[in-house]
Amino acid sequence: MKDVEKNMNHIKEFIQTFYFAKNVEIVIDESSLKSVNKTPKENAASIINLYTCYSVWLCMNEIYPSWFDISIHPAQFDSELDAYECLLKYLNEYHESKFERIIKKIIENLNDMTVNEFIDIYSLVILAALVSDDKQKHINNILTLSHETQKYIHSIVETLDKENMTEFMKNEIKQLKEKMKYLEMENENLTNSLTEKNKEIEENKEKIENLQKQINTAFEKSKNQYMTQIEEQERKINDLQNSLEKQIKDKNLIENDLKGKIKELEDEQNILKQENSNIENLQNKINKYKEKLDALMTVQNINKELEDKLRNNTQKMVDMENEAEKLKFEANNLIIYKDKCAAKNQSYDQLKKEQNFDKINIGLSNVDQTEELIRLKKENENLKKQIVPDTSQEMNRMKELENEIDDLKRINKKLEDKISETMDKQYTKNDPLLLEKYEEKQKEIDEKQKEIDENRQEIKEFTETNQKIKNEIPNIQGSSDLVINEKIIKLEAELLMEKKNCAIVEESTKNKLSKEFNSALQIFKEQLQIREKETEYYKDALKTQIDISKDEQKLLSEIIHSLGLKYKQLQTYNLSLRNEITGIKLRAQTCTDLEKK
Repeated sequence: MKDVEKNMNHIKEFIQTFYFAKNVEIVIDESSLKSVNKTPKENAASIINLYTCYSVWLCMNEIYPSWFDISIHPAQFDSELDAYECLLKYLNEYHESKFERIIKKIIENLNDMTVNEFIDIYSLVILAALVSDDKQKHINNILTLSHETQKYIHSIVETLDKENMTEFMKNEIKQLKEKMKYLEMENENLTNSLTEKNKEIEENKEKIENLQKQINTAFEKSKNQYMTQIEEQERKINDLQNSLEKQIKDKNLIENDLKGKIKELEDEQNILKQENSNIENLQNKINKYKEKLDALMTVQNINKELEDKLRNNTQKMVDMENEAEKLKFEANNLIIYKDKCAAKNQSYDQLKKEQNFDKINIGLSNVDQTEELIRLKKENENLKKQIVPDTSQEMNRMKELENEIDDLKRINKKLEDKISETMDKQYTKNDPLLLEKYEEKQKEIDEKQKEIDENRQEIKEFTETNQKIKNEIPNIQGSSDLVINEKIIKLEAELLMEKKNCAIVEESTKNKLSKEFNSALQIFKEQLQIREKETEYYKDALKTQIDISKDEQKLLSEIIHSLGLKYKQLQTYNLSLRNEITGIKLRAQTCTDLEKK
């Protein structure tokens, strides 16, 4: 019992080097062996007993946390026995089933676990720490421990190593025995097969001799046949050589033809270049003609302006004709006035017959005459403003006006004679009132006479100015019309000539350009067809090349894939051979060691 306690103390001292043991008190309490309790999931316990599943899980969790994680925490299981079983299975897998015998023994005694089982478990835990990734840390921690604990850990490692070796040797011996049995069976089979093979070899020798004879006869026959075939092939080769020579000659002829065609095409290309330059020159000429056409357009615009002026002049002529019609209408009015004057003359004649002519009527007639004169003045002013091309009608009208004035003079004279007669009659009666009235009337008549004279003078002036205007108008109109007409005729003639020239140039250039364009188009179409055929040929060639390259890539990828697989297979086979060689060497060494012992 003292040795067991010492061993547990050594284990306790080693476990205290773990990280989780720094903040926790580790206890060795054997009372927990009698009662199996479930450990809580939380790590809040300040005291940890080594005789529990929880302490084992904590150690393995720190050694290899990826396997011994929270999923196999003892609190995850219904009972602590299940937790022990799971942890021990994981330990067995961790040690690669090297200590399966020890672990099986512990699992069988789970219900009645003793201190020895726990020592075995913790010894496996110590070995796991020394084999883990952090083994250097644990080795350094062991070196800090007491000398006795170091010895104890060393002894544990040695015992486990011996256990591993014994287990390994037992398994190897079993495998060797099985192989020996298998080899003996194979040896018997091989001896039987050898006897059968020897018999077959003897039979095959006889067959080979017979076949050799047949081969010799067949060889001679085939030799003769091949000789005849060779002679025929030599003849064929000679024929083919002759045909090749002919083909080479034809090829040379075709090449010469192609060279000639290439030269022709180059010449055509040069011709096309010249035609292109000609087309450019023609284009420049067309641009020049366009500029000339623009100049013609400006001339046409000037012509249009002149035409507009002509239209305006014609419109003025039409307006003057309308004015002439108005003057005709005025002439008709004058005729009406003459009729009125005739009617008045008739009335004056009636007054002559009447002796008792009223003075008031004389005054009224004078007023009517003045009104007529005012109206005639206005009409004359209107006539001044109006410019009439027909001068004969104007002169007639003036004559008519003068005649009317003469008529008025006559009427006035008649009235004066009549008034003088009445005055003589009154004088005879010596009436002073009548004399006064007579003097007043005489004054009024004198004033009217003056006004009539003034009106006559104004009429003369109006007639003279009108005559001057009439004489000047046709001269001005005639000179301006002649100049304009001459200019218009010249411009129209120039326009016609330019239009004709432009039309001729346009037709000639169009014909030339159309011919050259059609010929160039034809050449370009032929060249396009040749280029399209060439492109189609190259496209087909590219497609075939692409398909070939794709097939080659597929074959290469398949070959590379198969080579990779073979390489991996060879690698695995090489590794397996190496492992077998190392295993055989180890077995041989162990066998020699056992024989020595």
